[in-house]
Amino acid sequence: VHSNSHLLLPVVTNCVKLMSAIVISLLLTACGGGISGTGDGGVIQPTTSADNTGSTNNTDSGSDIAAESPADANISDGAGPTTQNPTVENTFSPLTNLDSLVPDRLLQTSIRNEGLTATASFTDQLVQFVQEVTDTSNAISTAVAFQAAPISTEFDSTLSFSIDGTDTIVASSDTSDSRFLFSNNSERAIQLLTLQTDSLPTVIQVNQIRRVDHNSNSVFQATIAFVSDFTTIIRADLNINGVPSFLEFRSIPDFGVAFTQHPTDPTIPRQRELIGFDGEALAIQTCTGVIEDCSDDSDFSGTEGNFELEFLTSAFQIENALSQIENIPAFTLPDGVNEAVLATSGNIQPTEDQIQCGLQRVDNNIRFFCLRPLPLESDVSLLSETVSGGEIIYQLLQE
Repeated sequence: VHSNSHLLLPVVTNCVKLMSAIVISLLLTACGGGISGTGDGGVIQPTTSADNTGSTNNTDSGSDIAAESPADANISDGAGPTTQNPTVENTFSPLTNLDSLVPDRLLQTSIRNEGLTATASFTDQLVQFVQEVTDTSNAISTAVAFQAAPISTEFDSTLSFSIDGTDTIVASSDTSDSRFLFSNNSERAIQLLTLQTDSLPTVIQVNQIRRVDHNSNSVFQATIAFVSDFTTIIRADLNINGVPSFLEFRSIPDFGVAFTQHPTDPTIPRQRELIGFDGEALAIQTCTGVIEDCSDDSDFSGTEGNFELEFLTSAFQIENALSQIENIPAFTLPDGVNEAVLATSGNIQPTEDQIQCGLQRVDNNIRFFCLRPLPLESDVSLLSETVSGGEIIYQLLQE
């Protein structure tokens, strides 16, 4: 049994209980530079595409950089058209600069197209995601909204749109500073949940992303966190028609470091990259073995580079920062199952709007990409998720 239809993208942490009336804004306000000092906020124009082998075709043309941010183009400045409920404004504004979802350092590395980096396929997914969110937002900015069933009690208002074969849901909460976008059509399903909070020690904004590409049969999941020391942190999982890969990335004002690997096969070399401000790969090193065998500088071989800066030497700081925003449910995966979902459906064919979390085994850990407010509000079923042979196959593991 398989499903390539609706996905739903919810929140990564406990949201504060909400106000009764909501203003949902669709003005994707791009602030031009992301969070100051991160090196993010690159202006992007998606021109790359992933094939079903897990590789990407990138160009090094300067035309990959648009003259203006897609989040700035063709967006209505008005309050939007009249909705079924006139007290609800038909506009939606994520609490993030969309451009900053693609760190400029990763974007520039991909554009250089030096054939060395293992981050290109992840960058391609982020670029396509931002363009699709922008296109969807522009479309619904002039569309009629209808009240929809709540996707979570954490949101005050939920609106739905149906435009030219694309079904879209937006939800918002002012009291928890959270915004949600879900959009599905015959080509892709995209979800963006953004949460801004001052309650955590370092994390000031978290974005949860899930993207399913029906044409290339790929599933992309990511957590993107901006922290108070001007650091951008990404954890991302990508499976393109059965070829999985996993990324952890940290960017500070002067450098970025990326760790990429096959999530479960230690015989495939892990890659560690030190990336300069302009996207140049200052060092690319590899290590083969389990994570314990790739924990020191001496374990890596390849292009020499400066990995002496303590905050760049390992993924520990990435783990530490992201662990502060996780309140994950207590689920484990059976032996032999490396990818799974939690879904509200009790049967073996969940639709995309029923998926609440994606799970990925990475080494000896289970990484969660939860798309609902945590803790989950209802009973869920655990299903394995297999991306292969041009379809996504689910098998019920636990109710």
